[in-house]
Amino acid sequence: MELHMAANGRRGTAWLGYSSLAVWCLLEWATSRASDLLNPLVYIAYFASFLVCLIFSVVLFVQSPPHRRITEERIAACLLLVPLLWNLI
Repeated sequence: MELHMAANGRRGTAWLGYSSLAVWCLLEWATSRASDLLNPLVYIAYFASFLVCLIFSVVLFVQSPPHRRITEERIAACLLLVPLLWNLI
């Protein structure tokens, strides 16, 4: 029972991570024009979504089982690093 609840918690965290990645993608698309990024609310939301993706990535890496190499949590954590790579390029 406890293992099942832990798996549901990790799955919920992964779902929230996917959702934050989707929000970041939406904001990246919405701010493709420079004039949109000058709006303070869009600017704050864009960088907040970037930070949320990084935080969820770290949380998912910590929550993933250490005895398994490839898990859904680790794949989701790697996907959540896309905003970091995108902004570095």
